[in-house]
Amino acid sequence: TEEPVEDKDIKARYEKQILEHTGIRLIEPEALGGYDPKKKPMMREVQLEHDMEPFEVSAEEAAQFKRRNNDMVDIWANEDGSWSVKFLKGAMLMVPKALRFDRLVAAQLPTGWDAARYGIPKDIASQVDPITCYVLVATAEALVRSGITDPYELYQYVHVSEVGNSMGSGVGGTHSNKLMYKERFFDKDMQNDVLQETFINTMAAWVNLLMISSSGPIKPTVGACATSVLSIDVAIDTIQSGKAKIMLCGGFDYFSEEGSYEFAQMKATSNAEDELARGRTPAEMSRPCTTTRNGFMEGEGAGIATIMSAATAINIGVPIYGILAMCGTATDKEGRSVPAPGQGILTSAREMPSAVPSPLLNF
Repeated sequence: TEEPVEDKDIKARYEKQILEHTGIRLIEPEALGGYDPKKKPMMREVQLEHDMEPFEVSAEEAAQFKRRNNDMVDIWANEDGSWSVKFLKGAMLMVPKALRFDRLVAAQLPTGWDAARYGIPKDIASQVDPITCYVLVATAEALVRSGITDPYELYQYVHVSEVGNSMGSGVGGTHSNKLMYKERFFDKDMQNDVLQETFINTMAAWVNLLMISSSGPIKPTVGACATSVLSIDVAIDTIQSGKAKIMLCGGFDYFSEEGSYEFAQMKATSNAEDELARGRTPAEMSRPCTTTRNGFMEGEGAGIATIMSAATAINIGVPIYGILAMCGTATDKEGRSVPAPGQGILTSAREMPSAVPSPLLNF
């Protein structure tokens, strides 16, 4: 209503609504482009058993139907300049159906989240993939938490070539992938440059283009569930090698019906109907360290951190929330889990031989 609300009235008026529509909860179709797992759309191919009634199209489309269906379709010109198409017995058609899907819960963005409220222009928000907006906002928050209200403040202390970016994603522009592979297939109108929004490195590129304007290293990372730790690892290496003094790192992903369905086929995610049958609420369905865990909980969003060398942090005077003492990743030799890193502590904790052997390592 645009009417101001007193601070003291926020909790009483909005707490219940906010808690019900944030975090891990039942999937809200209005927040995910209409996707309802109880009516998941699928297509079924059927064969006509008799000729269909004709319908009118343009001359170009009539030729396209004939090119695809050959002798299973008749086309002819009408007196008014339009063309008629008639599918014949034996032609194959794709007919929509809906199935009931059992992954009903996910960690979703708050209902009503709108990039425009954070100051992202609507023309940009409509052009980029939704997760780009998540990343732009998360990057702004990471900088503000570092005491930096204007990214260009950084260049009072470091050169433009010393600010880099290693943020990454498991899948990237999932929404744009859907547009490119599915919506384009169904001949729906969409932007001509949708391809670039499907790339995992595009989000980092938008951050640099719209916010940072640096000429430092951009090193997009991808490691499925382990992307964020890979991003931090790459950022640390970049700073320690002297290629940058400040790095933006972290991860981002989008929740999509396609990914949700395929994870379920792998039996990798939590089955919401089984969990509900056991009396658990959606808030109890993500239990990563319990013996009753039966799959991970899908989510969406972005988490971005600003890291820099200690000398740079002290020189700028930013608040220091933590010191990165060590970061490392490792494979586990024979593991079959494609996205997950291995038992890294076994390879990260190693003896560094020196000229004088340590008596502490003498068995």
